[in-house]
Amino acid sequence: MTKIAFVIDVFQPPTSGTIRHLSQVIKCLPRDHYHPYLCLMTASEEFLRSFNLCPVYVIGITSFFHARSYSRLYRFARFLRAEKIDIVQTHYRDSNIAGIIAGKWAGVRAVVSTRRNQGYWHNGFERTLLRLLNPLVTAFLANSKDTREWLVRAEKVRKEKVHVIHNCIDDDFGISNNGAAREHYRQELGASKDSPVIGIVANLRPVKAVDVFLRAAKIVGKQRPKAIFVIVGEGKLQGELERLASHLGIREKTVFLGRRLDVPGLLSAFDIGVLSSNTESFSNALVEYMAAGLPVVSTDVGGAREIVDDGRTGLLVPAGAPEIMAERISRLLSDPELRRTLGENARRHARTAFDENRILDQYARFYARLAGQNGFPRT
Repeated sequence: MTKIAFVIDVFQPPTSGTIRHLSQVIKCLPRDHYHPYLCLMTASEEFLRSFNLCPVYVIGITSFFHARSYSRLYRFARFLRAEKIDIVQTHYRDSNIAGIIAGKWAGVRAVVSTRRNQGYWHNGFERTLLRLLNPLVTAFLANSKDTREWLVRAEKVRKEKVHVIHNCIDDDFGISNNGAAREHYRQELGASKDSPVIGIVANLRPVKAVDVFLRAAKIVGKQRPKAIFVIVGEGKLQGELERLASHLGIREKTVFLGRRLDVPGLLSAFDIGVLSSNTESFSNALVEYMAAGLPVVSTDVGGAREIVDDGRTGLLVPAGAPEIMAERISRLLSDPELRRTLGENARRHARTAFDENRILDQYARFYARLAGQNGFPRT
């Protein structure tokens, strides 16, 4: 039995890509071979009452500037040692620090540090700290080849230490969607039968560049007066983006839905899915669009080319280029056959390449190799 401690800063409702993906891994690891633990820097009482996928340990560190944090870090190391944890896998900034140090203090067999973005959360001090901690890491896990290359360049990690496993799509994602679901959600959006619906699912943060989507929407809206533009997601930029939509003259055509837990149903109402990010590692939104049978228009950033086959499953555009994005959206709207073909290709590709069983089998084999230390280089 291999015991794995997944260490992460917080575990909010599963709307972020990392948290949804980690939930899938914890849920689907075969319990006859693996015993997972979820270790949190902080957690609410409500979460502790509702989470039941595996045992939970709360480290209790909110800042490394508090002296008591180090006694809690030592207590966490004692927990790892007492439970005879084999693998510690860290996510996010603070858990990287706590998990790597505690794992080494506890003498665990392997420490895995994940990279699921390309450093846009880190300041200069944090990048320096990570470089100091990286030699203590057994293996790095990236969710795209592009992020592996970024890690090698930015953090000077040896390429052979970085392993790539893409994110997966739930087997049942959108499987119940049908014509009735599409009609239901299009009514909610105020879309008539001949209203094209172009949507984006993204947290409303600067890195997602939703303003680029809105500027493209203005151009498309002039050509397609009945088009509706939908933004699914929440974040501190919502007010600013709503004001931008008003300034661009498209507020009445733009629907801000906030955070939704019924994204698969909403996608059934879309005609095109869009990603406008300035940077990404591996976009769950793109995979979900494609699994729902949508043609996509995506910025060519990070691992987008590992998801989208340009011209076959979707169309790629440069980041920060709303005019080009608008031209690609308009091309799809004016060519129903192209839209249908790309959507069908996208569905087949997503369901095959990012199949849940296939990806989770890669994780199981990765952990098996780690537990046996077979073929993983050490520093």
